[in-house]
Amino acid sequence: MIDEKELSKYILNEYKNGNIKKDIALELVKKVNYKDSKETDVAVIGMGCRFRKEDDYNLYWNGLENKKTWIDRCKLDRVYSFEKVLPEHCLDDIATHSKGSFIDNLFDFDYELFGLTKEEAKGMAPGQRIMLETAYRALEDAGYLGERLVQNKTGVYIGNNFLSELIVSHPALIMHNGIGGNEELYFNWSSGLATRISRQFNLRGPSYVLDLSCASSSMAILNGYQSLLDKKCDMVLIGGINVSYKPCIRVPGTDLIHEHENDIIQKPYDDNPGGSYLGEGAGALLLKPLRKALEDGDNIHAILKGGSIMNTGSEVGFLSSSAVSIKNMITDLFKKLDVNVESIGYIEGEGYAQRIEEIIQTSGINEAFKSLTNKKQFCAIGSMSPNVGYTQAAIGVLGAIKGILSMKNNIIPPIYHFMKPNTMFNFANSAFYINDIKKQWDRLENEKHSFAAYSFAYGGNNAFTVYEEAPVRDTKQFPQKEYLFVLTAKSQVAFKSNLNKFIEFLSGEVKSSLLDICYTAAVGRELYSEIRLAIVTSNIDELKNKLIEFAKNGTVTNSVYYGETNKKIENSKKSTVHIIDDQDRLASIASQFVQGEKYKFGNLYSESNARICPLPNYQFDRKRCCIFDDFTKNEKLMS
Repeated sequence: MIDEKELSKYILNEYKNGNIKKDIALELVKKVNYKDSKETDVAVIGMGCRFRKEDDYNLYWNGLENKKTWIDRCKLDRVYSFEKVLPEHCLDDIATHSKGSFIDNLFDFDYELFGLTKEEAKGMAPGQRIMLETAYRALEDAGYLGERLVQNKTGVYIGNNFLSELIVSHPALIMHNGIGGNEELYFNWSSGLATRISRQFNLRGPSYVLDLSCASSSMAILNGYQSLLDKKCDMVLIGGINVSYKPCIRVPGTDLIHEHENDIIQKPYDDNPGGSYLGEGAGALLLKPLRKALEDGDNIHAILKGGSIMNTGSEVGFLSSSAVSIKNMITDLFKKLDVNVESIGYIEGEGYAQRIEEIIQTSGINEAFKSLTNKKQFCAIGSMSPNVGYTQAAIGVLGAIKGILSMKNNIIPPIYHFMKPNTMFNFANSAFYINDIKKQWDRLENEKHSFAAYSFAYGGNNAFTVYEEAPVRDTKQFPQKEYLFVLTAKSQVAFKSNLNKFIEFLSGEVKSSLLDICYTAAVGRELYSEIRLAIVTSNIDELKNKLIEFAKNGTVTNSVYYGETNKKIENSKKSTVHIIDDQDRLASIASQFVQGEKYKFGNLYSESNARICPLPNYQFDRKRCCIFDDFTKNEKLMS
């Protein structure tokens, strides 16, 4: 394999020795180091996230652009759930327990959807269940839950911060209180955050968990990017999660909770930043080489152009960042990227609201930009932390989702709570400005939207990733004919919720064709056998009206088919998969499908150039699964 660096050195030495002319040497070095962006660009084709109440990135975006915060006191029922199993020395005054963005209904889980019994689900740590659901969301969004996910080599890289688990962990609580056995211990092994996902969805690539403190999910993104370039994987599911089993984290010997006073206002980049509230959440992205994503008709959210991570070494203290190191890392990165720095319209900062540390990081990024352009205040800098708290290991992936949604909506969302810029940094003479109102994101002439995300980790790791807006999708004309729409669910609760979501979706501004909607629902989604609805339809309005009529009256006609399959009966049926390619048999296919026949629908669309398109999320039918509910506190065990 050719070493580009060594060959470049050789060419430059030949120039110094007078054997090659300067212009020829420079041209040769450029050619040696040239990389076609088509081969190095990676598409983001699926996204999923989970916050306090939401598990839909559209709701996340709605909160960001409208200055909503999910920060509040942790719900008391969650505090009480842990109180009876925590050792006495870990308990806090419930009246002053910490504010933060804590996941509501932490113990609720749609265990049947994932093929688990309630007892098995109760033994799983809530964090593993949440990461599993978030991975489902990203695969669902990309259209890789159904028959498209075959013979894959998909990697799974999940970022997690294990410090909180060193304080209190799910397995430790189970063992300390004598609730479970070895199974609960081994099934909650830390690597299970990734390997459970691989097993659940039959993903055959590398599967592992990373802990780089608050740069964990950024590192997962960079590892995923490199794995695709090295052709070690066909796709990579990356993620990050932050869940605290003890939401009342008080700094010993002080009145501080999570390193701030009991009641503050979190204001990144402000002259009075306040402090950082803990943020729980999870995020996931599905990555795929851009060229392949375009060939396969995937719905592309954005392009990952590349990124870098480096350590400050012994330059500064263990908990500090270095402006010089940050500058060098970013400057070196932009020399390799096919991105104009002036097209970077937004930077998602780390969001740790500490006055001095924030300025060190901002100064380092600014010095890098200054070395590349003289332009001032062309790039907004902000953070999601006032909205969702400081999400630690999930910062990289959740910041990426925020930036991607900003590009898709052509809007730079406002930073919440901002009052006055940090006077330790001269924003007016920098590349950056603070955006405190919702702002239209205008493109430079002949340039695409780009944004970058920065994260810092204790121990000196700095990570920086750069994204570009997705290519514009061609508008195609499709023949006016009948298509088959299918909707399935594991339970009546989920089915009714899904039915209402599709009615809401079709009643709004639908940007996708009927062909793409039917293709995505049949080929890109998991088809459950318990409850099935199939509709033969020729246009979107007709489909919407048939769904509304069925929701109101349960009306079944010669074009609307509905069936419920008993699991025992379904399991006794032959497992033969019917490959269908007959457009003229849609009514017959629909009738047999709702009775439990197992169809693969891909061949039905083989000549149509159908593409994956956005559809409503599957609505989980979550039920409480808390292993501590039936536990009675034993004072001897707790002492």
